[in-house]
Amino acid sequence: MLFRSANSKIEGIETISMTEAQGGSGDSTDTLSLNASDVIDLGTGHFDPSAANRGDQAAIKVDGEAGDTLNLTGGDWAVQANGNTPAGYALYVHDTGGSSEDAYVLVQTTVAVVTS
Repeated sequence: MLFRSANSKIEGIETISMTEAQGGSGDSTDTLSLNASDVIDLGTGHFDPSAANRGDQAAIKVDGEAGDTLNLTGGDWAVQANGNTPAGYALYVHDTGGSSEDAYVLVQTTVAVVTS
């Protein structure tokens, strides 16, 4: 799903959905693993958090349900509180240090996130 917000902070974000398909039993759990390169390769969309020392970077959105897990691998991932993050989502930033972020993942708050 691609969308653009009125304030242009979020543009063309690719969404990965771990939610059950319509008519599914709704009782399965899903696990997805991504690293920063995956996010950069998947996302033609961008997110601009307008936070101190953060700029517009490649981004994807991950939707899911209770029991689903997203593994953000490769190190250097951290959750960041941000006023521009859509309601119901958490912002994870891949930053190799010194304000050199290169990827963002907006994760629905119902999804458990493991960083490694």
